[in-house]
Amino acid sequence: MPLFWVCANLLTTMNIQFTATKNLGEINTDVLILGVWEAKKEDNKKSKKKGDLKLSQLASKVDKLMMGYLTSTVRDEKFTGKFKETILVQTGDVIKAKRILLVGLGPSSDCKANTWREAVAVAIRRSQGIKAKRVAVLVPEFVPTQKTSFTYRQILEGLAEGILLGSYQYTNYHGIEAKAEAEKNAIVEISFIELSSKPSPELEAGVKQGQ
Repeated sequence: MPLFWVCANLLTTMNIQFTATKNLGEINTDVLILGVWEAKKEDNKKSKKKGDLKLSQLASKVDKLMMGYLTSTVRDEKFTGKFKETILVQTGDVIKAKRILLVGLGPSSDCKANTWREAVAVAIRRSQGIKAKRVAVLVPEFVPTQKTSFTYRQILEGLAEGILLGSYQYTNYHGIEAKAEAEKNAIVEISFIELSSKPSPELEAGVKQGQ
C-alpha cells in the first residue's frame, strides 16, 4: 500500500477541529503545541542570563497566564529553540491545557515553508510518546514581510503535512500486537486554533490542502 495513501487516510480516523479563541487559557486539550524561534546571539548578549529564549507573542501570552512558569522552565532546562528541539511543560491546571509542548523552529532568518512541517511532525511524535489523545496546534500569527518567501496558506499546509508525517507508524511487519499498540496510542483529536474571534477562511482550506 503506498505510503502517501496511508498517510492521507490517517486524518480520516481523527476528529479534526478548526477553531479560534481569544482566551488561550480555555483551550482544553492534553497537549498544546507552540512553535518558538531559536534565541538570537544578539538577544543572548543583551540578556542578563546567557541562553535566554525570547518567546513568541503567542507563547508569551500563555506564559503570562502561567505566571511566568513557562519562562522559568525553559531557562532551567536550557531550551533554546533549536530546530526540532522540544520541551514538555506541565501546566498544573493553571490553564485548561494539561501540557504545553514547545518545539524549536530554529532561527527565524532560516525559516522556510517546510519548517513547520518538520517541527510539527516531531511534536506529534513526542505527543504520541506520552499517549496524548487530544492535541491542539496553536497556529502561528503571520505577518508577511519583504523577506518572507512563503504564505500563510503554506504554513497551514505544512502544519497538516507535519501531523500526517508525525502520526504515521509503519506496523505492517510488526505483527498484530504492534498494530494494536499503535492504535491504542494514536491521537484521536487534532485542533487547529487561531488567536482570533473566529477562524479565518484560510484555516480549514489550508489544512485540507496539506492533507
